[in-house]
Order: sequence, then C-alpha cells, then structure tokens
Amino acid sequence: MVDRSVFISHSSKDRTIANEICERLEHNGIKCWIAPRDIPAGHDYTEEIIVGIEECAVCLLVFSSHSNDSLAVAREIHAASEAGKLVIPLRIENVAPSKTLAYYTGRNQWIDAYASPIADRIPYLIEVAETAAANQPPPIAPPQRLTVGAKFELLLERAFRHKYLAGVGGAALLALITAAGLWMQFGTRDVVQQASSGISSAASRTELASEALGNSARTVSEAGKQIGAVGGKLDSIDAGVRGVKKETSADPRKEVANLGARWDQAAFEDAVMRDDVKLVDLYLAGGMRVSVLFVLNTMTRDGPDISANMADRIANSARAADRSACDKLNADFINKRLTRPNIRRAALSVCDAKTVRAALSAQMQALERRILDHDTIVANAMLTRSKCKSELAAAYRNKVGNSDLMGAIKLADEIFEKHYLTPTFGRGTTSYQRSKDFADFNSAVFTYATPINRRHSDTIAYAVGLTCAKKVPTPERPLASALEPYRSALLLLSNPIQ
Repeated sequence: MVDRSVFISHSSKDRTIANEICERLEHNGIKCWIAPRDIPAGHDYTEEIIVGIEECAVCLLVFSSHSNDSLAVAREIHAASEAGKLVIPLRIENVAPSKTLAYYTGRNQWIDAYASPIADRIPYLIEVAETAAANQPPPIAPPQRLTVGAKFELLLERAFRHKYLAGVGGAALLALITAAGLWMQFGTRDVVQQASSGISSAASRTELASEALGNSARTVSEAGKQIGAVGGKLDSIDAGVRGVKKETSADPRKEVANLGARWDQAAFEDAVMRDDVKLVDLYLAGGMRVSVLFVLNTMTRDGPDISANMADRIANSARAADRSACDKLNADFINKRLTRPNIRRAALSVCDAKTVRAALSAQMQALERRILDHDTIVANAMLTRSKCKSELAAAYRNKVGNSDLMGAIKLADEIFEKHYLTPTFGRGTTSYQRSKDFADFNSAVFTYATPINRRHSDTIAYAVGLTCAKKVPTPERPLASALEPYRSALLLLSNPIQ
C-alpha cells in the first residue's frame, strides 16, 4: 500500500500552480509528493524523486511549455513509466508535447485545463487517484467548461494564483467572484453590481483580517476594485456573445476546430473512448487515417469497452487500410486482449476470424510436428553441422602447413572472424558481446592447443568444431505445454459473440 497517491511532476517555473494543485488535492484527502517540499534537507535530489515516484500510484504531469522543455521532467516521466505508474498529463497550456514526452504519454489520457479553471479538474483528479490506488482503470476525463463564466473564473484564478494559498480570506473572495461571474453570464445587471459591491467589501474585510499578509491583501483589494469596474460591462458583452452565430463549415476539419477539438490521433482516440459519435464522424469524414493497428490498440486498451456502434464505425473505416497489423493477433495477444466480447467482435470485424483461426491452427500444427519429429530434426542438424566442419576443414587444411603454435592460434582467430561471427551474429551484436565471445573462443582454443605434442591441424579442427557448433546448434525439444496458448486462443475464437 503506497503512503501517498499522487506524484506531481512539474517544471520549477510552474511551481506556483503545481503547489496550488497539491494544496487542493491534499485539502480533499489525497496525499501528494511534490518537490522540493518532500525532499529532506541534505538528501540526494534524484534518489528522493525516484523514491517519491515509487511511493505513489499516479504521476500527475503539470504540462506546459516549461515542462515540455525540461529534461528533469522527462526523466521523471521516464522513471514513472518504467515503474508502471499511471501517468496523467494535465495540460495547462495549449502546446504540443515534445517527442520525448509524446513517446511516454502518447497513448495516455490527456486532461485539458488551459481554457477552464483548474478547480474544475480537482474532483476528476481525486477520482483518478482513488481508482489507481484500487488498481482500477482511470475514468474518462470530462471536457473543459467553455462558458463565459468559466473563462471569467479562469482569468480570476490566474490573477490570484500566486495568492491562492495565502489564507481562507482569498478562497472566500474567489468564491464570491465565481458567483458574480455566473450571475453576469445570465445578464442581470443589478445582481452584477451587488456582487461587485460585495466583492469590494469582502476584499476590504480580507485586507483588515490579513495584516500579516501585507502585499497579498493589497493585491486582493485592488483586484476586487478592478472586477467591480469591469462587472458593469459584462452584461453587454454576454448579450453580444449570445447573439453571435457560430461559424459552420462544410469542411469537417473546420467543424472539428469549431467544436474545440484538435486534429490529431490522441484527440480522435479520446473521442472514440468517450463515444462522441458526432466528433468521430467528423474526424472520419475529414480523412483521419484509421489503421488496423490503431483500431486494435484502441479497442484493446485498459479501461471500459467502447460501444458496439463505435467499434463498428472505426472498424469499417479501417478495413481498407493496411492489413499487415492483423499479424499481431497471435495466441498471446488473443488470450490477453480479446477476452471481452465487444473488443473481440470489433477486432475480428477488421481481421477476418476465419483467416486468424487458420493461421493459429497452422502455427499449432507446426509446433506439434516439431515435438513429434524432434529426433529427426536433431539428426538433420547433426548432418548440417558435419557438412559445415568438412567444408571449413578443407578450406584451412592447406593453410596449417608447418605452422607453429601461434600460427595455429592466428588461423583459429581468422576462422572466428570470418565464420563464427556470421551469419549467427548480425548488426545487433554489441561490441561487449563480441569481445566476450572472442575471449571465450580464444581461451578454449589456446587451452586445447597448449599440451605437448598436440598437432596444429588438430587445433584448427577444434576451432572448426566450435564454429560449426555455434552456427548449427542442437535443437531443443519444445515442451507440450507450449501448445496450450494456441488451444486456448482457438477455443476463445470459436465461442459465439453475443
């Protein structure tokens, strides 16, 4: 059981908003880990961050242009991903993630909080922390609240952010301001003016009650006066907003933008998971490429099933795409990912069930033959190895001649370079592995060659034997238990889908 629920990863330039989020979460009973607060004096910074990540169930990334460029943040997200922690990016600025952060968060659920108040996201973050602690998938994030009142709250939240944690007086003032903004949205001038007066009075009381806060109280008072001056104008602005007809367009991509959505795979996937049929249809009409692999990954991700209607939509759009991803439907993938009927139906509507079953059957039969014919396979391998030894021995027979011990060792090294390394080892072989193999090979040959009266031709024959044994290893007999995943997958595919 973790001691804390949420690790807050952030740039030091976003410390104010990160501390505010931490304070809001902890006020609601969600324990957080945040630097530098939770790093004991004199302790190693990096080591304590790793410990903090391990303690928590959720890594909350406060995503902005600052954290996007931060190597420290990238290392924290890498560590959280390696530790298997749920990474939730909270976007406080509308910027695209860097390649590094996109790699670790590309398939994660992004939470947008750049066009509405942070306060709107706290209940959802609490729910995410609670479900993660219970090893349950996170719920779908609600969309941003894009009303005039929400935008007004956002402006006020940003204006007071550096003073939010100063005291209860500031919180009370923010509540009054929020209420005033909502009343303004409905166009009631008298209520606006009364709310503005209340705000100014509250600011004055906050200033008197917070003498110890100094500049903080004066800032709140001044802001309250400015809000009072602006309040009278919101009536006409709101009426104008209500009278504006939203632009419509025959271009699906423009309509996606009109709905406040981004044109990218992550936003498309989010719309699919939210079962937003209207938005998904616009993406598809606008030419969003839907690959088979994307469909499989979307429909087999952790979390709630997508609806049958949505599964059919994206499956139909993927049928004409590259079908090579259907090869991913091997026995392990089917047993792990296609146990839920709704997902299995959608996946097999893209990758023909009959074809998948035939491929699995062929693989299982090949494995059965390997088990039954193991003795024959071993005998064939021995013949191939014998042929290898004959050919190499013939190639080096005339080179041995009257060579001394070192000459024989040199020829053995040549055999290693020309035959031992290829084709068994390819470009993926590390220099360390190559050096280790060479050291083992050279040591074995030298040990064999050093006894008195050892013929140098025998040394070369020994080097040839080592080389051919590496090139043609003795096949191991597959275990009968290796057939079980194939049987299980075929049984699963044979079950009718309700």
